[in-house]
Amino acid sequence: MAPSSSKLAPVGSFSQKEAILKATFQTFPPAICFWLSSRKPQDNGKAEEGDQQSRRAFEVPLNPGNAQDEDSYKQYIYCFEDGTPEDWCSLRVELDDLFSAMAITEDIDKQHNIWRSLLKGKAKDRFTALHNAMSVEESAKTDPARRLSKGQILRKALNSLARKIFPDWQYAVRQQKRYLQHGLSMGSMEPEAFVDRVQKMNQYIKYFPSEQPLVAPELLSDEDVKDIIGQAVPLEWHILMMSQGKRIDTFTSVEEAVAYFKQLRQADVLRDRLGLSNVTSSGPTKKRVADTQGGRPTTKNALKLCPHCGKMGTHTPQECRSNPANKKGKGNRPAPASDFNRQVYNMLKKKAPPGSTSNAMKATEEPPYEDTSQEDIDAFLDQLKA
Repeated sequence: MAPSSSKLAPVGSFSQKEAILKATFQTFPPAICFWLSSRKPQDNGKAEEGDQQSRRAFEVPLNPGNAQDEDSYKQYIYCFEDGTPEDWCSLRVELDDLFSAMAITEDIDKQHNIWRSLLKGKAKDRFTALHNAMSVEESAKTDPARRLSKGQILRKALNSLARKIFPDWQYAVRQQKRYLQHGLSMGSMEPEAFVDRVQKMNQYIKYFPSEQPLVAPELLSDEDVKDIIGQAVPLEWHILMMSQGKRIDTFTSVEEAVAYFKQLRQADVLRDRLGLSNVTSSGPTKKRVADTQGGRPTTKNALKLCPHCGKMGTHTPQECRSNPANKKGKGNRPAPASDFNRQVYNMLKKKAPPGSTSNAMKATEEPPYEDTSQEDIDAFLDQLKA
């Protein structure tokens, strides 16, 4: 029997797939986009006069484990009435940090009171109604073993409130993960800043509403985050990685991948500063030439012969210094013949013996170096030999 072989199934073009993904995310956007979508005002860390209506101050002990240590600091948190899903997740993160700093992670009553102080308007009304209804429902159960704890009731009420904030909350987690894995591009952004944002968006997922209120949605793993980085980096970096025998799985951690791509970014910046954009770690590449339409670098004319100087692939005919239209010699090519004759004339003038005569050495106010021919140069050299 002949050995069996396999091959990849045919797929559509990358441009077609990118267009489909872009249209999908525009029609069904994720709950939290990559670029900040928060409505919360910027916090300068100072409580302004009359600002008590928009945020609350909490006394946080510096040493919560020592009851005799009275040193503390104030932490300000904005109130929530109506905001974006990112505002909600950001508030959840801030409160989790606050509960940990105040050492009240197990004190559900204090947590409940803090929540009531931070919620305003419709959000507070909904939360209070949901929490009271659940508390009554649980207290009516005759079997104490089947009753939810205070912490579970609080978590269930917050999950129900989040459903009012997230559009299409049933699909929010899956759409958010799909967006992170297929809808991001690093572009010119610093790799470290890009990954920080991805990590924060990933941590937000555990605060998304879910079908099971007592079970937090599962986050993306570190391997998933590495895949996100791998598909988001510029195409040139993919090619460079292939030339080095690397792929995203080569890196053992997210931090190692970030360190590698930071080096590539720094190398790109250095090449641009030194004017070595056509040089890679594997050696010089074909020099890119400027496209006459829009001045964009392209390889369109890389294999075309210049009709003015005979060189190939280094410039366009319009840029050539040998082009008669470039009278001042501007461009990327060596100086035309007139400039060469000017240099020869100056050299010969310095070395010419007294009394020598040549068409190229006639004493005029403006030396005729533009008209100096090869015969004039040969005649003058013969005079020097004699």
